Amino acid sequence: MLDRFRASFAALGLLAAGAVRGQDLNPLLADLARAQERAARADARDPARAAVIQARQRLIDAAPDTEPRLPGWLIEHAADTLARLADDGSDTAAIHGIPLASQRDRAAKGAADALTLLGRADRLLTAAAEAIASEGIGPESPRAKEIEQDRNVRVPFFRARAELVLAGLAQGEARRARAQSAHQSISRLALASGGAEAFRRVTLAGALLLRSNSPADARSATDEIAPLLAPADAPPPGIAVAEAWFCLVSAAARLDTLERVMPRFAEARLAPPFVPEPGRADPLLIVLAADACARALMDAGLSRADRSPEAARALLDQAADEQASLLARTDLGLSPEGVRALAFEKLADLGARAPDESSLPAVMRLALAVRLATREGRAAEAVQRLESIASGGAKGGGPWIPDALWEWAVLLSRPSSSGAPPAPAEQRRAADVLLRLAREHASHPRAPEAIAAALAFAQSLALAPGATPEDAGRYRATLGVAVTSFPRIPGIDRWRYERARVLSEGSGEELREAIGLLRALAGGPESSPDAASLYRAVLRRWLDEGWTRVASARARGDDPARDAGEILATAREAATWSGRHAPESAPAFRLDLADALVETGGSAEAVGIYRSLRAAGGGAWSARVELGLGRALVASGDRAGGFAVLREVATRLDAPGSRGPAFWHAWTILIEQLAREGRGGTITAHVRRLRGLDADLGGEPWKARIERATPK
Repeated sequence: MLDRFRASFAALGLLAAGAVRGQDLNPLLADLARAQERAARADARDPARAAVIQARQRLIDAAPDTEPRLPGWLIEHAADTLARLADDGSDTAAIHGIPLASQRDRAAKGAADALTLLGRADRLLTAAAEAIASEGIGPESPRAKEIEQDRNVRVPFFRARAELVLAGLAQGEARRARAQSAHQSISRLALASGGAEAFRRVTLAGALLLRSNSPADARSATDEIAPLLAPADAPPPGIAVAEAWFCLVSAAARLDTLERVMPRFAEARLAPPFVPEPGRADPLLIVLAADACARALMDAGLSRADRSPEAARALLDQAADEQASLLARTDLGLSPEGVRALAFEKLADLGARAPDESSLPAVMRLALAVRLATREGRAAEAVQRLESIASGGAKGGGPWIPDALWEWAVLLSRPSSSGAPPAPAEQRRAADVLLRLAREHASHPRAPEAIAAALAFAQSLALAPGATPEDAGRYRATLGVAVTSFPRIPGIDRWRYERARVLSEGSGEELREAIGLLRALAGGPESSPDAASLYRAVLRRWLDEGWTRVASARARGDDPARDAGEILATAREAATWSGRHAPESAPAFRLDLADALVETGGSAEAVGIYRSLRAAGGGAWSARVELGLGRALVASGDRAGGFAVLREVATRLDAPGSRGPAFWHAWTILIEQLAREGRGGTITAHVRRLRGLDADLGGEPWKARIERATPK
């Protein structure tokens, strides 16, 4: 913004021309002229403007007090020093906003340096005026008029601005005195040029507002800036308009007219100078506008705390919202982290003004806790405050709970002063806090980072020597949240595999979930040898559990079709997948498929699978193949073929140590088939012999089925 200030000053004759009058200083004047030319170019940046100040400083250092142009150079140097404060809005922030520490330092030094320069210029001008008066030179002479203009216009104009900046940085009596000095310097000036008059008005209004809290001064300030907000002629400089709005908001806070002024200002912030052209905001003015509103609302809220607590809380909430609104902006030329740091620093400054922190909005308390965490030895206290904000409730954090959780976890995760990692207890707390953030606030921008950090902590704790069941449970829960709610975080396939690995030790639905997770890997279960091996193992466990359920259903006398139906889909997938990627496992999975088909009415398809397995050699499960083939043949209508296969199985297994489930299953089917054919005598003979082998007929479900088929 320096160019906007300085252009107005120079165009209005408030900066000296610096014409060459002597020979000794000509080289330095030439250096200054070249520096000014470079700085005037459209593409010139701060280094070029700094070069102007450096060149002029060399000229000032070389000039004797008797040099008649020296006062003008000093005034111009003071003007440039003040104008440079506008580069980052340090001056406006000091007067109307919430200056950062760097801005406070810069504004304090710049304003003090300008006052020093102006003081010296004033002394030289006074001496010069006395000198020409003693020489009998009249006040109408060009030299006398130039001195008079410098003494009564230029010096007071810039002195008022410098005093106003320092007033904004001061408190109490010091603020009042500085503001009064600014007021005295400029209140009686009347400048013909519109730009300079606009700056005079905002400076005077600012001085009125800073010198007292009186409604009279607030009304006078409002009157002073009114022409700038509704100009009759050419619009004033943009920064003057912005500062006029800031003055109006501050005055409204004193006059209890914020309800009328804030909507007007909200509309104004959508137009120049805050938005110079559609779609392009002025980042600095946007930040300064939020500052000015927040500061005025905060001051208004604090002033009403005793007489109207509810109204005061509402104003404090509005102040916090104004500053927090910056967090949603993407047009400030800063990264999200940069905007967050900026807004939180200002929120902490606002909160520090309150005598009772507990009455502050959550976001201010959060900002104060974040600041406290940076203080030596205050981390534990900061953790307590963050935990309080995150706890919710009447004085909880509301929408700022996830931010409090994040900052809380950051503190718990910090290495010790010696650089050692946090202790396991702190890691556990950090993992729990991060998991809560991710689980309860999955849409928050911090949530993906939170789940990633929670996973790292939880895995480290679960795999460490001496890990507890609680650590294992935390890891399992964290993995669950990650794969369910954050499918797009980097490395998600690693966590899908880990979740599947952990679940593979479980049963039922956990195994089903593990199968789904391995299928969801970017390259499928075959994406790595470990994933393929785990997939085979989980499929095997899930299918085995399914067959156990089928057997239990039979033992209870229930229809196992539902359980078999669930097995069928998985067995078909397993058979297809293993045929392509794990051929050594394919026969076993094909046998599962065939058995499931028999249980669900697909015996015709099952016959072909059994026969191919039979031809390849059944191996350790040849009896199961034969039994299944016999069942499939009987179910598909080939009674004779099935009966022969089943009788062969029953005969082959009819030996001590071999009469297991397959033996009794085969005999059960044979006896049930004989019953359907009405061959009761044959059944009785067979059952008598079988009871001689095992009075319990192999146990359930075979005993009940055989007894139901046996004639009474």
